[in-house]
Amino acid sequence: MLRKILRGFRCAALVGAALLGVVSARAEWVDYRDSAGEKRSAECTIVESMDVASLFVDGGWYAVKGKNITRGEIGIRGTVHLILCDDACLTANGSNAGATGIALASGNSLTIYGQENGTGKLVAIGGEHSAGIGCQRANPEVFGAGDLTICGGNIEAIGNGCAAGIGGSNSHPDGSASSFIPWIGYGNGGTVEIYGGKVTATPGAGYEGGG
Repeated sequence: MLRKILRGFRCAALVGAALLGVVSARAEWVDYRDSAGEKRSAECTIVESMDVASLFVDGGWYAVKGKNITRGEIGIRGTVHLILCDDACLTANGSNAGATGIALASGNSLTIYGQENGTGKLVAIGGEHSAGIGCQRANPEVFGAGDLTICGGNIEAIGNGCAAGIGGSNSHPDGSASSFIPWIGYGNGGTVEIYGGKVTATPGAGYEGGG
């Protein structure tokens, strides 16, 4: 039954692969550990190497196998499942002003899985007043982060300025943290569930909340 259900994600995943700019995109079955630590398998688009431009990832299953893949901001659209294969590493660097490492806006969801050894790594770096994983600063169409579930892998999320490592960005459109500017909701952190793996969330220097 699981195999039949997961095949339904293949077309969406391959469309997402085109947006990813994945070189030699291919699909194969990949093992992972679910939220209970049980071994499962899903048919995934394999991510081994990519160009350096920013991208959007449409709903579906993806498995990172590349050892050193670096991108700009990665935007999540729909329901995305990401397997970090052992010894693989994906870096999403939103260092340009106002960009998130992994842009996960309200209404979208990302679930991250590891494999047997849990050595696959994701590094997400937020740009100016933006979260490592979550929302951007001053995006008028986004009033909070989406749903993030971490089941395994090694996750490092680094916020910038007044943003969290995982979750909300600065709540003010001009990038300030002044209490005299009405809070307009950009800082909503969304829902975060962690079942396993190693997670390090570092807020920006001006952030006064948690990670």
